[in-house]
Amino acid sequence: MPINYNIETDFLYKQGIEKGIEKGIEKGIEKEREKAHLEKIETAKKMLLAGLAESQVAEFLELSIDVVVGIKESIDQPRHN
Repeated sequence: MPINYNIETDFLYKQGIEKGIEKGIEKGIEKEREKAHLEKIETAKKMLLAGLAESQVAEFLELSIDVVVGIKESIDQPRHN
């Protein structure tokens, strides 16, 4: 005689599903943070190329002045192909 067992009602199964969902949400949030940071860097490049001061870019985009200076230096360096 077969035993019928509904895995979806099992406590450990539910707990595992919840953990999986939490990890998925955490990864999604982290990816969005990375994407937003990259967008800030691209915007900073455009602002610097448009002639805004490093301090203004840092303030407007909420980046550290060190990050903005690094971006500025990378823009100023000639590229070798």
